[in-house]
Amino acid sequence: MTRKGLILSLYKDYPYLSEYYRMKESSKGLDSNRQEKNVNQNLSVMKQYRTVFLIIIASLCFTPLLAQKKSETKLFKNTIAKGDTTSFNKFLAKYPNSVYAPTIQAKKDSLIKSYNTTIYSKEEAGRIFSEYVAAAGNGIYGVDYVALSARKNNKEYIVGAIAPSKEDPYTIKIVRIDETAPGQWQESFSNNASRYMQDEMLKLFSMASADDLFCGKTNVEEVIVDGEKYLFFQHLNYTEGTAPRTGWQNNGIELVSNLVSMTDGTLFSSIYAGERNGNEIEGSCADMAQGGIMATPQINWLMRSFGKSTQLKPFNKEKELTRKAIQWWYDNNPQGASKLNFGVLEESHPIVIRFLEDKYIESSKSNKAAFFDIMGTTVICNYNKGTKQYLLLHCEKQPANTKTEKSLNTLYFEKENTIVLYYYKGRQAIKERIDLNAKTKR
Repeated sequence: MTRKGLILSLYKDYPYLSEYYRMKESSKGLDSNRQEKNVNQNLSVMKQYRTVFLIIIASLCFTPLLAQKKSETKLFKNTIAKGDTTSFNKFLAKYPNSVYAPTIQAKKDSLIKSYNTTIYSKEEAGRIFSEYVAAAGNGIYGVDYVALSARKNNKEYIVGAIAPSKEDPYTIKIVRIDETAPGQWQESFSNNASRYMQDEMLKLFSMASADDLFCGKTNVEEVIVDGEKYLFFQHLNYTEGTAPRTGWQNNGIELVSNLVSMTDGTLFSSIYAGERNGNEIEGSCADMAQGGIMATPQINWLMRSFGKSTQLKPFNKEKELTRKAIQWWYDNNPQGASKLNFGVLEESHPIVIRFLEDKYIESSKSNKAAFFDIMGTTVICNYNKGTKQYLLLHCEKQPANTKTEKSLNTLYFEKENTIVLYYYKGRQAIKERIDLNAKTKR
């Protein structure tokens, strides 16, 4: 008979109910005292039956379980003593529902995590990488770089990106070194990657993020993209100085976000190009402008990284249109040239709007003209009544010193298509003329 059948048989034959009814029948016709005594005697017998019954049930149910627990306990202790993934997997395969299974699984997870978690901090990884680069470069320290350590299958390695050199200003070097023994490192691979830039005039380079632009720090971190580890860092392409004709600061700047594969050193980059304006960069991301069409998961991640910076702002549209128009004029009108190229402006252009608001517009039968200062530049704008065109006639840098540099004081029409420009240079008065038909200045 099976254990289940035996238990059911015992339950079926259990005399509790029959004894109860027999006791009840036999107590009929007795006085209350005898009836109570009789019931108490029979209840005592019933408690004895119940105790015996529970002992039998417990022995039948738990004896084999105790034997199973003993075998599990033995294997559990051996597994804990060995403490390797092979032993953990063996136990879980044999006893997946064991009370010890959660403990074994937790220890397995912890061990796997330790096998894939670096023991080196960013600072330590940077120092080790710096020493290795210095050794590889004949003892030259001070190289601009970023580096990060990682661990895979209980093996440490460091991946770093080295800034372009003076000899090769357009190449970033990607290097991985592996720890072959405690404190001993060997190069695993070295790749040359092109420095990502849109404007080749921005020759200066810095390993700095937008948020760290003004304190010289470098942002570097490990990120997971599409299930793979990457070294994330940013660099800047920029320039300095002042443009001689416009007097504008050379504020052109490009913030480049990079992901370097910790596995094979592949470099992914996206760029935010614009101008430095105080503590901000006003610009845009070409990848964003294209809506991320056909972008890889890495480029999509990089585009999102720009949104995390508080110092990246979209272009001021009016300012950008004004800057481009003035820059166009300078690019198409060489210094000192008498022949002029006029720029055609849309009616909605910021310079035209500023022209229409001016209180000192001069008029002839065919034209209207005015001058005003904008973005550190004195501009002359003209409206031709016949063609209905707005023209940018002339641009010049605002003088820093009116005693030593000429400053435009007024203009007026001498003839229908000739504008007289009246300058002062200290106490000296200077007249120049723009011929609208000939497109000349003399």
